[in-house]
Amino acid sequence: MPPVIRDAMEKARSEADIMPVKQVVKILQKEYGADWQKRFREINLYPFAAASIGQVHEAILKNGMKVAIKMQYTGVGDSIDSDLNNFKRLVGRKLSISINICLKCSDSPEDCFSMS
Repeated sequence: MPPVIRDAMEKARSEADIMPVKQVVKILQKEYGADWQKRFREINLYPFAAASIGQVHEAILKNGMKVAIKMQYTGVGDSIDSDLNNFKRLVGRKLSISINICLKCSDSPEDCFSMS
């Protein structure tokens, strides 16, 4: 992964806020029901990773399988949907939108996104 992309991802992760435990529990209840705890042998309510749109929690299922649970921050989905709808409206009006991404990379542009 190009250093500029790796650095941007690390910055987003390190600056991300985490959800309060109360909010994590509320999401687990919504997604898995009132007895959500019965689905897990163990679950860490504090994330081991966080980013701009969510966070990741470690858990062990009843059968012993270790899993990662990705939780999207409350409201992020609505915000993304709203952004996409606004973009569709702009494109529908045939407005010219130009997006320029500048990556400082010594390789050719094709190689910048190579994961090898």
